[in-house]
Amino acid sequence: MAYFQTAKPAPFGAITVHTAIAMIDRGVRSLKTWVVAQRTQSELRQLSDHQLADLGLSRGMIEDFSSAFSAGR
Repeated sequence: MAYFQTAKPAPFGAITVHTAIAMIDRGVRSLKTWVVAQRTQSELRQLSDHQLADLGLSRGMIEDFSSAFSAGR
């Protein structure tokens, strides 16, 4: 009976490259999340108190809301 190796090891450096790309990807996603939060805060700050109340928000809730909204919670 012949023995065939079905699983090959990853090429030299592949794990390092994958780890580096994953770190860059996390950084880009974090930056995008921060940009969305800043834009959301900026837009909400331009609304009047009455408009914010219509949305169920107050001025003190803008930062928390924009952070939660951009993180997808």
